[in-house]
Amino acid sequence: MTTAYNRNNMRALVLVFAAALVAFGQSIITSQRTGRGGVHTSTRNPAAAPVVRWVTEETFGGSANDRVNFITTDQQGFVYIAGSTTSEDFPATPGAFQQQYQQPSIAGAFDNFLVKLDPSLSKVIYATYLGPGDSSGISRIAVDSAGNVFFLGITQSHNFPTTSNAFERIFTSQSTGFAGKLSADGTTLLYSTYLSGAYPGGLAVDSNGAMIIAGSADRGAIASSPNAIQNAPPLACNKTYQSIVTDALLSRYGFILKLNPDTGAPEFATYLSGSCGSSIYGVTLDDAGSILVAGETYSEDYPVTEDALAMKFPGLITSGFVSKISSSGDNLLYSTFFGGGAATDARGIAIDADGRVTVVGSTQGKPTPGAFANPSQQT
Repeated sequence: MTTAYNRNNMRALVLVFAAALVAFGQSIITSQRTGRGGVHTSTRNPAAAPVVRWVTEETFGGSANDRVNFITTDQQGFVYIAGSTTSEDFPATPGAFQQQYQQPSIAGAFDNFLVKLDPSLSKVIYATYLGPGDSSGISRIAVDSAGNVFFLGITQSHNFPTTSNAFERIFTSQSTGFAGKLSADGTTLLYSTYLSGAYPGGLAVDSNGAMIIAGSADRGAIASSPNAIQNAPPLACNKTYQSIVTDALLSRYGFILKLNPDTGAPEFATYLSGSCGSSIYGVTLDDAGSILVAGETYSEDYPVTEDALAMKFPGLITSGFVSKISSSGDNLLYSTFFGGGAATDARGIAIDADGRVTVVGSTQGKPTPGAFANPSQQT
């Protein structure tokens, strides 16, 4: 369903609860795991709708299992793919940062890879391993105007590659986040760091090349800035339905972290959560550099602003939220609950040139009047 709302800071908030394709420029990029023998990627031109016309296709990969976790493009149309592989013969290119498969420490786990393809998908510009991966691997990537690739994910590896300028180089828990930046030619890891106790969910890059990471984290895992919006999440969750929600979800709290474009050192860090836990899954930037995030919360006391679309927790279990903070991380500009029914979450957020915000997620609530919906699924 789609509903538009006008608000001072948000201009227009469009809520879309549906399966979504990610559109990049004039093409829609899709990808899939092909099992043994590689990863298949394709593009299609939206102008050809409703008939899908496959423009080009490229198959690459090794002899074992390869899978794509995330895909994006740059302004020139080059395609960047992050994924996982068990192929020891995955075709890493000469001079790439990591040309050899790194055996994961967990049986059945994958190594990571990053690949850059030309706009026609007919040529591999570079391909590199990045691991060992273990656990979930790389979950998000973004590209700056110079072609540098920013990545984040979760690992259980004690020897994931970190750089000497990293603010955290030691693996300290069973599962932890990581983030880093790969050079435009795929040969050099410019910075890479663990994010202990953090579970990254969203990634954006500002006009200066600073990396903005959002997700959820354990209490005390994030060293918040002195002027942070929230130095620590509120205490004393007292929800009555705790028995149907795992303790892990109730004890992880939303955070936003900004890293220096050159060194990867934190420029600011803040929690953004209520007392019963929150998770941020999507992050984007507006033209002024303000940071917009979307996610889900179990907390009735999640911070909202006076001009919020919904100031009260609208669900029974979870509510979606959209929040906007200043580029310096010290001011909550706008924040609202949204959703209804038993549960709602927000998994992605984007903003167009006119300032219209689109949020994608899921809900057990009803669509708004006039919105697209499957009548057989309405109650």
